[in-house]
Amino acid sequence: KINTHFHFLQFDNQASDGVTSGFSYEQSVRPFTQFKKEVKKGLPVPMNAKVTKAAKKGDKVVSVSNAEQYHVGIPILIGADNVKGNEVQRIVKIEKGKLTLAQPLKHDHPVDDILTVEFTRQRFWADADVGSVFWHDHAFGGTTWPHGAVGTIIIEPFGSTWHDPKTGAPIRTGPVADIHATER
Repeated sequence: KINTHFHFLQFDNQASDGVTSGFSYEQSVRPFTQFKKEVKKGLPVPMNAKVTKAAKKGDKVVSVSNAEQYHVGIPILIGADNVKGNEVQRIVKIEKGKLTLAQPLKHDHPVDDILTVEFTRQRFWADADVGSVFWHDHAFGGTTWPHGAVGTIIIEPFGSTWHDPKTGAPIRTGPVADIHATER
């Protein structure tokens, strides 16, 4: 189990949105590489599966092990350990070891690529820019922090766009970006 723990946010400790008090923005996931239960105690096996027939970019149906454990309408991470080809899709149909997705795949997915619902998608709505906001994992700091399990949140005005600094093309992620803000 590991989660992200943020500093310098305006915490609201008058309410609770999970295992911690207030809007603490912490979530935890279980290992996406776990496929069987080693001991009787504890949580059930995470809802992980593997691709059983290679899927190509553009396909909307993916053959997977244990498809029946999922539910129509949920988002699922496909290619969890595939750094250059993971994607989140929504399931629209489940039948006989196959998941039908709402959108075509954006990447190829080989046999044994991992699918899971064990991921977090975190969105923050900042009501004020309170300066530098950083996060770190909140489970194994002594071993994970030296390997880069830290990060920052940079708050930009609503409607801002991110661009490749060399080409000017719009981008959604990357280590360096030019940010075009709507506020002056």
